[in-house]
Amino acid sequence: MGKKIFFGAAFLCLYLMLGCNAGYTQTGTNIGLQRHQIANSGCAALFPKAPTGIESGLDVDSNKVFTARAETIINKETYVYSVQVIQLRNPDAVEDDYEQLTQYLDYIKSTLNIADEEGYKKVNGLVRGKLAKAISDSWSDHTGLDMKVMGWIQGRTMAVLYVMGKGPLPAQLSINQFLNGFQFPATF
Repeated sequence: MGKKIFFGAAFLCLYLMLGCNAGYTQTGTNIGLQRHQIANSGCAALFPKAPTGIESGLDVDSNKVFTARAETIINKETYVYSVQVIQLRNPDAVEDDYEQLTQYLDYIKSTLNIADEEGYKKVNGLVRGKLAKAISDSWSDHTGLDMKVMGWIQGRTMAVLYVMGKGPLPAQLSINQFLNGFQFPATF
């Protein structure tokens, strides 16, 4: 599990550090989100615009990893929406799905030098993934960046979604809609 966590989290961290300036300006009303496919993972997520930087590859344990991100600008501040999908080669490596999500998010947290967190909350209730398990959290770092994070897992598919930007995150980002809008593959 350690190698999987390292590569997957490294992918996510790379996206956090390599922000691009592509985005559009939004003020006032909630951002409208549209469903977009995450590469050829079979999964989909809601984004404020078509995601850029879509990548796929294999981690050191031969798990397929897919990433996508989109940015938007509100009042001259850039906010990042990102999804990382990991198709686990050996989903039984950790017996408890919540534990697997916790380990993965803990590693990501450690690489980002998170200064404050609310604590993990168990969440369920995807439209297509009623059997899926999830955990959510809110993080902030020493520079004032805030993140709303959610990890989903079902069978061989694990996903991490987050919205990140200078805190506090404005309500019009449609954060809950984004975090809860993840869809597992149709064969789910």
